[in-house]
Amino acid sequence: MQFLKKAIDIREVGKGVVYNKSSLAKKRYVVFDLETTGLSYNKHGDRIVEIACLEINDRIIGNHFHTYVNPERDIPSFIREHILNLPNEFFKDKKKFHEIYSDLMNFISDATLVAHNISFDYPFLSNQLQGIGKQPLENKFICTLR
Repeated sequence: MQFLKKAIDIREVGKGVVYNKSSLAKKRYVVFDLETTGLSYNKHGDRIVEIACLEINDRIIGNHFHTYVNPERDIPSFIREHILNLPNEFFKDKKKFHEIYSDLMNFISDATLVAHNISFDYPFLSNQLQGIGKQPLENKFICTLR
């Protein structure tokens, strides 16, 4: 999450930053990261607590989407203390996933999704969408984990 926050903080909104790597095709990507209450949506009832997305369109960093999400459950102390560094109370007044999913999906649209560990983030987000009665993701994706 920190690399997305830093990228969002250092660029001028609306100006964009050109990414000069020629291997990056001229199309729209959304680099995203999730923070969750744990590792398993289905087995342990874990939920998303933070979502950050950064758009890359024709090799230019564009808009971003960031929100905290009320997970409607307590966040385990390990996650609070070592990953989020935020108390449970911080999330109580945040919107619930069903209240933000529309804005998120409008932002993502049909972009190719990019994440550092796509095998975690993509199915977790798909499961949470299905958990509120929505369709799972069908976007193409790229994993940066090597």
